[in-house]
Amino acid sequence: MPTVEPHSEILLRAIVGAICKRSKDHTIRWSEAGSTWVIMNLDERDQGRLIGKGGATFYALETVMWYAGLVQGKPEPVKLISLPKSERTPPKSPFKPNPKWDRKALGKLADIITLACTTKAAWVIEDQSDHEAIISIQLDKRSKAAMTDPDFELSLKTLIHSAGMSDGASVTANILWK
Repeated sequence: MPTVEPHSEILLRAIVGAICKRSKDHTIRWSEAGSTWVIMNLDERDQGRLIGKGGATFYALETVMWYAGLVQGKPEPVKLISLPKSERTPPKSPFKPNPKWDRKALGKLADIITLACTTKAAWVIEDQSDHEAIISIQLDKRSKAAMTDPDFELSLKTLIHSAGMSDGASVTANILWK
């Protein structure tokens, strides 16, 4: 029986699901041996989206999972098992604007991330065009000092932007500490 909190799995599945749109048979499981979450069998384009430029998106995922684990008393690391380089082809997946991107799903992702890592949060999405938006997320200012190293704010912005881009929207996140 895994010794992990169910909210960690819900959080991880929500983030991976929001960013990885092509992978239908991916696997997310808890490894007791390594005391870590393992993500496997991603489509190579989704793998690239989840890693991000210079590993920024995956680092953001690790940071959010770390803070969510701290809320429960124990950080839970994440590991991505990728395809061997010999089996990869360079992904060609340019941004394609989608005027029908799912605003509610992005808001739900913001809820899941912020409520797993903080005590209270609120958000509002403002459309800038049919495929551009700003999401303003309000967090409890008492949490800010404890969430600077690693940088939760930057990680949240990165994950929201990556999820938006995966759905065809350029989304900027503004974090307000009140």
